This record gives sequence, C-alpha cells and structure tokens, in this order.
Amino acid sequence: LKASQEQHDEAVKALQSQIDDTSSKCKSLEEQLASAGQREAKLTDDVAALRASTDAATSQAGSELETAQASLATITDELKQSRAAQTTLEEQLKTSQEQLKTSGDQVKSLEEQLKASQEQLKTSG
Repeated sequence: LKASQEQHDEAVKALQSQIDDTSSKCKSLEEQLASAGQREAKLTDDVAALRASTDAATSQAGSELETAQASLATITDELKQSRAAQTTLEEQLKTSQEQLKTSGDQVKSLEEQLKASQEQLKTSG
C-alpha cells in the first residue's frame, strides 16, 4: 500500500508539474497575444494616420491642380486677346501704310500740277 501511495504521489507530482508547465506556457502565450494585439492596434492606427495624410495630400494636390488649370485658362484667354489685338494693330498699320502711299502719290501729283502751272505762267507771262 505504501508503494502504491508513493506511485500515486509521484503521478500527482508529475501531473502537477505538467499543469504548472502548461499554466506557464498559457501565461506566456497570453502575454504574446496581448503584445501582438497592441502591435496590431498600433499598426491599425498607423494605417489610419497614413490614409488621412494621403487623403489630405490628394485633396491639396487636387486643389492646386484646379488652381493651376484656372490660371492656365486665364493666361490662354489673355494670349488669345493679345493675338487678336496684334492682328488688329497689324491691319491698322497696313491701312495707314496704304494711306501714306496714297498721300505720297497725291503730293507727287500736286507737285507735277504745280510745275505744270508754273510752266504755263512762264509761257503766258
């Protein structure tokens, strides 16, 4: 009976040792799980912050692009107006040059008439 009691005590000690080992492993795994949970929460927060930052940058870039496009449209309109004004000025210059040539021709004609009149006066007088 004593030998049986000793075997029983040994078996209980062995089981208790296994229970202690398993309990220790469970505690270690619980700590690892908690640590992994904290890392996951931090990574989730980091991802959310990056998404917010990306969204803000995208929004700002979109706004800057809209501003640049509006400026480009304004500059394009100004360029068209400038070209139209230049064309008008070129036409006015051409007209003025033609008028100047006509005036020059008229002056020559008047000078010839004056000469002819002077010749007539000489001949008559």
